[in-house]
Amino acid sequence: MAFSAVLLCFSNLLFAQANSTPTAIVADRKTFDETVAPFLRKYCASCHEDSSNESGVVLSGISFDLAAGVDMELWNTVLRQLHLEEMPPSDSEQPEQHEREAVMLWINVELKKSGNVSDLYSKLESPSFGNYVNHEKLFSGEITTEAFSPARLWRTSPEVFENVKSSYGPGARDFRQPFPLEGKVGIKDYANLLFADSAVVSVLMSNAACAADELVKHSAIAALDASPTDDMLASAISEHFSKVVYREPRAEEISSYSELFRKTAREGGNAEAMRLVFMAVMLHHESVYRVEIGLGEADAHGRRMLSGTEMAFAVAFALTDRRPDTQLLQAARARRLNRSADVRQQVERILQDDAIDKPRILRFFQEFFGYSQAHKVFKDEDRSGGFSYYGENYPAMYERDADFFVMNILEK
Repeated sequence: MAFSAVLLCFSNLLFAQANSTPTAIVADRKTFDETVAPFLRKYCASCHEDSSNESGVVLSGISFDLAAGVDMELWNTVLRQLHLEEMPPSDSEQPEQHEREAVMLWINVELKKSGNVSDLYSKLESPSFGNYVNHEKLFSGEITTEAFSPARLWRTSPEVFENVKSSYGPGARDFRQPFPLEGKVGIKDYANLLFADSAVVSVLMSNAACAADELVKHSAIAALDASPTDDMLASAISEHFSKVVYREPRAEEISSYSELFRKTAREGGNAEAMRLVFMAVMLHHESVYRVEIGLGEADAHGRRMLSGTEMAFAVAFALTDRRPDTQLLQAARARRLNRSADVRQQVERILQDDAIDKPRILRFFQEFFGYSQAHKVFKDEDRSGGFSYYGENYPAMYERDADFFVMNILEK
């Protein structure tokens, strides 16, 4: 009886599927005729009616039927130009904002119908599109909420990694660089663009295994025949954790790593268990990312300050390629990084201390202005037959001059 009921339900399902027909996707011709087409005729036709214009964009025969996938590339071009307000040209009659928005709305709706949503809006989140932010909207004052920064995870920079890898033990000399940056022009270190993808994780695991192999050779626990006490294990974990993550582990973290050790030791022995714990600590997320979540106290508007530790790392990595120094960490532990005045005091201390290397400052200007790439397009050497009497680094001399020029202005 039950089997018959199942067959009946199944046959009804098949019958329903066989008799169901997909809803036809229909283009919004009415809005096109009443709003979009008049807009194109008024503001675009004079330049884009035929192929004689410089861009080669012809709108005279553009189809309204985006839902059927017609003229997709052309409509995406129109959407981009309207959104970025690059068209109509500044010396031509400009549409009202509501006219522009009505056309963009129609294009977006029709693109969505076809299943080809524009990638323009995801691209606009890229820093390279920062200059296209609408200044009128940005400074209009229509947003009255208090300003805040989003929670962020900053991937470790290659320069920081080179400076801190020695804390991973003697095996670090064979480490490969896991955090490469693209050699493109402009600012490279953005929180929302850099992630620990599979390639990064693969190198991190290889490095961790290499370091753990060396650390185990010098581990007292790994050499024990008997099981270590909880205190011995906690002490070893805390020591390694502090060197790698640069803070004391929390009780639950010690408990988690201890459990990993005990579970592994039952089958693989103390040496293999300790090796796995060393690797796990080196793959801790705070050794891969700098955390800016906002773990401090909330203000009256619900915004949270960075915690003392978060602030210490933020200040250190804003100016240097090293983790926080002793004074920054002491200030964090003493809750002396919870106010803007406290942070300012630490920043001024670092800036005024010539013994502290601060490469991040000059690197910002090198990347922002792009002059550090000048040697790649240097023309004088070929044109003159070579400046060998200045040495092979002659083109770079101009870049160094620019560095001195920038630093001289900053010092003044």
